[in-house]
Amino acid sequence: MSFDWHHFPSHRLARVFLPNNLLSTLCFAWVILVVWGEIGVFLNTLFVCRWPATPHNTALRPIRVLLVADAQVPMAPAHSRTFAGLLHDTYMRRAWKVTRGFQPHFVFFLGDMLKTGRFVDSDDEFSAYVQLFKDLFPLDPGVEVRYIPGNSDVGLGVSNTFSKHVRQRYEGHFGRVNQHLLLSNHSLVLLDSPGIVDEDYIRAGHGTSFEDWTPLRDGAVEFVKGLAAGLYAHEQLGPVILFSHIPLHRAESKQCGPLREYGTIHRGVGPGWQRTLGKQTSTFLLESLRPVVIFSADDRDYCDVTHTLPGSDKQIHEITVKSFSPARHITQPGFHLLSLSPNTTPSLAHVPCLLPRANGTFMRLYIPAAGLTVTILFFAHMQRARHAARLRLATVSPLPSHVDVAQLRLSHLPPLPSPYSASSSYSYSYPYTNMPPESQRGM
Repeated sequence: MSFDWHHFPSHRLARVFLPNNLLSTLCFAWVILVVWGEIGVFLNTLFVCRWPATPHNTALRPIRVLLVADAQVPMAPAHSRTFAGLLHDTYMRRAWKVTRGFQPHFVFFLGDMLKTGRFVDSDDEFSAYVQLFKDLFPLDPGVEVRYIPGNSDVGLGVSNTFSKHVRQRYEGHFGRVNQHLLLSNHSLVLLDSPGIVDEDYIRAGHGTSFEDWTPLRDGAVEFVKGLAAGLYAHEQLGPVILFSHIPLHRAESKQCGPLREYGTIHRGVGPGWQRTLGKQTSTFLLESLRPVVIFSADDRDYCDVTHTLPGSDKQIHEITVKSFSPARHITQPGFHLLSLSPNTTPSLAHVPCLLPRANGTFMRLYIPAAGLTVTILFFAHMQRARHAARLRLATVSPLPSHVDVAQLRLSHLPPLPSPYSASSSYSYSYPYTNMPPESQRGM
């Protein structure tokens, strides 16, 4: 006998939970989810962030400079990395692919390109290490790149664990540690901040001020003093933009602005690192270069503070660029966009950009979606089980129409013993009289 679906109001719901329909729907949903989690969240950065427009509009196209801080590429090659390391590399490759989509004219890496470059002993190992970095951060044709050294690249201070030839190797692969670049009527100063910290310790040890100090040959102080003399002699070089891996000195009470995730940048020093430049060094840089804006790195988190130019009330913004590499104390990595207008009156504009959360795809997307999928499958299984039970009951053969249901029920009751049976000891009392049975009368 065929079963009529319409006997049950849940037949439509049951059809939805049939295995083929449900699994196809879930598979399609997971494909959309993975595409969004692996590609869409990164592409969203292109729509949220834009190159800033300079204050003075011009028919000439502004020069676009992409600022990347603290790439922190580990030394281990991909085949020897842990699972977490491979996830880190995957995130960095996708993030960089999207960042290249901004099509900059220049890319400035603000130090700490290599996580452990200062410890590499041989030339071949250092060359292989640099190649790992460049494979992870390929550049489009026509894009120029500049690098400034970080303490993880060349070291800071004196340590037996640092390579003695790390600076020579660095300059052989990344270029000079101190650079001056004229770009769109602006003077861009790329400073060797670990080098100026080392020289500052030597100067302080001699008890000499920066004015009386004889700079080390080819050192950072010599570079700054020579550049300052040239800038004062040629004012047509345009306003100065200073790039330093290590942030400048600031008061402990200064806050980093609303885009900071936690706390502020406090002074501190340790083996191979220093959180800020010294107070006298910072004053020396501000007085010598008189920058209109400063970009720094090293802290991994965003920070926006103002410095007062000595001898004036001029305020100078310093932007500490967010780390491009994921870090434990920040939830979202990032980078910075700088536009330079080539007007006769030079102008600039800059804006920070945030990348997706490093673990956000797994913690905020995949894990909840997996839980929801398991829940749907569980309820689908329960619904199918209930539907199957109803189906089994409904397919039992019905009774013929001439059968009396009440009679059928009585026929299944056990027979009552007869009161007139000779073998029966059953005594029967009439319910509506107190008279004894006839068999007992006259006794």
